Order: sequence, then structure tokens, then C-alpha cells
Amino acid sequence: MDDRLENAIRRWGRQEEGPLSAAAGPTEFCLTFAEAERIARGGQPSRPAVAAHVPTCDYCKGLVADFREALAEGPSAAQEPARKTPRTIRLFRGAGLAVAASLLVGAGVGLFFALHRAPGAPILAGAEVGLQSYIESGLTPKGERVFATGDTIMFRVKVCGDGCLMVFNLEPRGRLVALPPKTTSTALVYAAREGVVTLGPYEVRDVAGRETCFVVATRQVVDDVRRRTADLQSVYDRAGNVEAVVEQITAWPAEVKVISFEHVPR
Repeated sequence: MDDRLENAIRRWGRQEEGPLSAAAGPTEFCLTFAEAERIARGGQPSRPAVAAHVPTCDYCKGLVADFREALAEGPSAAQEPARKTPRTIRLFRGAGLAVAASLLVGAGVGLFFALHRAPGAPILAGAEVGLQSYIESGLTPKGERVFATGDTIMFRVKVCGDGCLMVFNLEPRGRLVALPPKTTSTALVYAAREGVVTLGPYEVRDVAGRETCFVVATRQVVDDVRRRTADLQSVYDRAGNVEAVVEQITAWPAEVKVISFEHVPR
């Protein structure tokens, strides 16, 4: 979807029927559209970490399934959605952006799909990071995330059911800390209702380098975040990789979205 159209739709939804309910963008481990098409045609992802992630992710599996369906339908799938775009936008407004839709046209194949969650689906549908001004305006951050020391950032999280949210930050030096999901409070757990939640804002500071954030959701009440943080630090110190931290979090049990960005000096 064209960036300007997507941002316009986000603002439209905020002005009309209430908070945005469309699924947020995928994490760095999720498939790109090119990778999803490659898998739908019988290939494999070019990134090993993505290949391991896909079987566990409803977003990725759904994306591949949509590409396969579009491939099976043939070139006509590229033509119909394009002609119906104005009607589709009107439907977004009438439904209060109840579903997210994207239109892709490439290599003679068009794909029009709605991201939806069936009953019993994961609670954490997606998460994205951006400058506070972007997130609060309902705009969609695009491209590689690079923030400078002193920037103020926020997370936009799509929650598909009531649950608890937590945020952990793995700093460039390897120190892992729990952040208050709402910086107006010192609580390390936020009780979220179904819908779209903004977390933060957080000031980017300290040592520059690669920052990795873990947005975590669980249906159970959590009251031992500090102990869990220490456990995650121990896991990272032993393994030295993000995948081990993710595995530990999912064993709680919990769901997690990993978001990385480059922190540069101002």
C-alpha cells in the first residue's frame, strides 16, 4: 500500500469510528512480501532466522497463504482489487477500520488480503516503533529504524484480547532492563484491553549502537518482572543472542514481538 494512502487511512480512522484496529506491521523476524511470494512459489526465505520464525507466526503463515491463493487465481486477481479501490476505502470508513487491507501488484500477480484473527488466536497481533510525533499522529513509520540520542520514541501495539503488556530493552552493551510500559507510572506491567495501545514515550539515551526491544504480552497476571528480567539477563549472558531470550519469554508462557533499531549519536 502506498505510504501516503496508508497514513491517510490511519488519520481517517482516528477521526471517525474510534481507535485504529488494523493489525500493526510485522517484526524484523516476519516475512517481507518478497519472501512470502518466494515461499508461495516453493522457495525458502533467504534469512535463516526468518525460516525458523515462520512456522510459529500466524502473520507469516497467513501472508504465505494469501500469496498462494493469489497465485492460484492468476492475473485477474491483480485487476479486480485495483478497480474497486475507492469502494474499499469507503468500507474502511464505514467499519471503523475493522480490518487492514493491502494491495500488491507485482510480476503479474495482485494480492488483496484482510488480516484477521480467529477466536483463540495470539493476543499480540503486532508492534511497531517510531518517533513520538509519528505514533501519536497515527502515522506509519517506514524503512530502517534509526534514532538519535535525545529522540523520543513510542511503540504502537495491536492487542487481540485483554492481557498484560511488558517492555524489555537489550542495550548495545548487553544489559537487559525492564521499562515501564507507561512512563507516567513506575509499574512494569500494563493491563491492556483489546485494541491498539501506545507504550512510552521513551528517550533514546546512553551508549549508541544496536538497540533491541521485546514487547511482551501474556494473558496471566505477572507480578515478578524484576526476577524475570534477571533470568533473561542470565540467558543472554550465556547464549549471547536474541533468539535465546525470545525462547525463554515464550516459555513463561507469553508472546513477544522483537523490534530492533539503530541508536546513533546526535
